[in-house]
Amino acid sequence: MLATVDLCDGIGDWLFDCDLCQTVCPWNQKLFNHTLDVSLQQPSNDDQQQALIDDLRYLLTASGKRLEKDFHGTPLARAGSFGLKRNALVVIGNRKLRTLQPEVSALTSHDRLADLAQWTLRQLA
Repeated sequence: MLATVDLCDGIGDWLFDCDLCQTVCPWNQKLFNHTLDVSLQQPSNDDQQQALIDDLRYLLTASGKRLEKDFHGTPLARAGSFGLKRNALVVIGNRKLRTLQPEVSALTSHDRLADLAQWTLRQLA
């Protein structure tokens, strides 16, 4: 099993490094034309929760090339498509986002993410 599984509890629902840092970073605000949410709050209402689910679904289903293109020139490019997918699985498992179970199940045959996808499914059960 991936060593990441041992770290999942500690990762909590942080998707990339310190998400807070990414949110308040002046460079990111400039890059995204001040459209990033800087409220520093976890999603609390239905719209924010749905936006999180949509973003995680996108990370799990987009091709590696698509993710690389979309995040080129941003700090998220450093994680690469594998790292973003890996972290999305951890967030889904730790937040118990059961609506993403089909997308997680699709990764159970992935060469490098299969063990973590299985862990995530166990968290959703």
